[in-house]
This record gives sequence, structure tokens and C-alpha cells, in this order.
Amino acid sequence: MNPVQVNCPECQKLFVVREEDLTTEQPKFQCTGCAGLFTFEWPQQPGVIKILPRKLQPDFKQAPLPPKAKATQTCINCNAKCDADYQECPKCGVIFEKVKKIRPPQPIQTAQSPQILSAWEDVKNNYVDVKKHESFIQLCLGKDNLVFASSRYKAVLLANPHDDIALRMQNRIIEIATQTYLGAHAHKAPAKRRGLFTYALSSSAVLMIVGLVFPQARSLIAVGCAVIVFVLSLRYFGK
Repeated sequence: MNPVQVNCPECQKLFVVREEDLTTEQPKFQCTGCAGLFTFEWPQQPGVIKILPRKLQPDFKQAPLPPKAKATQTCINCNAKCDADYQECPKCGVIFEKVKKIRPPQPIQTAQSPQILSAWEDVKNNYVDVKKHESFIQLCLGKDNLVFASSRYKAVLLANPHDDIALRMQNRIIEIATQTYLGAHAHKAPAKRRGLFTYALSSSAVLMIVGLVFPQARSLIAVGCAVIVFVLSLRYFGK
């Protein structure tokens, strides 16, 4: 069987096709030069060697895929957004892998006024500004809501136990709370009992600070809280 010749209708490149390779009435070809599609009728009249092809339109054109939006994640500490493949927050340094291993925190204390919430948002947006933290704590103190401030810094420390600012602010809250309580009750206690009471509270504060600074000694926080509760109960019922 003699081969037949056909030219690509787009670029006129010549192809030689063996008759035994033509198995359909309208064989389809794609030009190796311009990638154009063409066909022709088969079989042809006997003796025909040069075949006139017909251009084919592609069945469909695949539209270019839109670029995929980059996945993002939000830092639990400062609410900054960053790429999902980041392992550490570029703004505050929280290690995201550690956050996944931490147990869900206890329900966060609610703020007693919109002003406190606004101050905390200001802290998050300017996290490295220590003055913002101090203003926030003083506002909570004035609103008698240091518990909310403490819960916020505790949440930060759960995500990043080595956050220096959160550690300092948590210690500052403990210091202010201790001084405020002692100042309010100093005139009610005899000098000797006041000294023992102060010593007990100070020791409890030290235990809690050690528990916050060293994750392996986290149980000391509970011990410090228990001592404070015991001392306060003893003082109240021993009046």
C-alpha cells in the first residue's frame, strides 16, 4: 500500500501517512510544527497520493486558571495575618506549632466596659509599645477589672510561654493587685499579723511568677493560688 501526502493547512508542513495507519473515515491529526488540527476524507479515489486537508477547530480551549489566593493564618497573640506556611508570627514571634499542642484555654474573662476592650485592641496593634500595656493595666485597675487584664496576658503566655512583654505585664498585675489589697487592709491588721500576711502573699506571688516563667514548674501557679485563698480565708474567718 502506497503512502499518501498531506500538508498542514496552517503552516504547510508536509506529512507522509501510511494507508494502514488510516483506520477511520475522518482521521484527525495535529501538526508537529504549529500544533494546528486538521483532517481529510478517507478513503480517497484510487491513485490519489496528494490529499487536500480540512482545518479543524479545537473542541474547547482551556481558560487559564486564576491564580490561587495565598492561604493565610491569624496570630492568636497579636491578630496579625501572615502566610499559612509561616511557622512563627513575623510581628510578635508566637510559634504556631506550640499553639496547636496547647489545651484550649479556659473561658476568657469579659471586659466590664467598651473602653477596656478598645484599650486592649490598641495594645494588640502596638504590641511592642510598653506604655500601651501600662496604660491598659492602669485602666483595668481603675475599672476594678484586673482579672480581665490578667486573662489576656495569660492567653498570650499559653501561646508563647517565653513572651517577655506578657511575662512582665503579668508580674506587674500581680504586684499591683498585691499592693492594692495590702493598702486597703493594712489599717485593720496588727503589725505582727500584717507582716505574716504580707510574707504569705509575697511567697504566693513568687510561686506564681516561677510557674509562669518556667513551663515545667507550671503547677506552682496552682500552689500559689491555693496559698492565697487559704490565707485570705484564714484572715476573713479569723477576725
